[in-house]
Amino acid sequence: MAAATSHLELSLLPERFAISRLAADSPIPAWGTQGPFFSVTRTGDELSIVTELSRVPVGVQSQPGWRVLKVHPARRSKNKFVCCFDF
Repeated sequence: MAAATSHLELSLLPERFAISRLAADSPIPAWGTQGPFFSVTRTGDELSIVTELSRVPVGVQSQPGWRVLKVHPARRSKNKFVCCFDF
């Protein structure tokens, strides 16, 4: 029996993004939860925020130059996924 094959469609979001690193106990800033895509991740070591580069305030420790790929799942699935990459 052959395994089922599914195809995913990718689209590149046009915005430029940054990954910002804040102290682990920092509150989540308003600028970090705005725009067409954002991701907020807290670990015991840091609060990491992925958001549009233009939304990151001056002075925040960040790595600019990231792009986001949106992964569109097969038609039967309602899930969506995104991947960040630097180029």
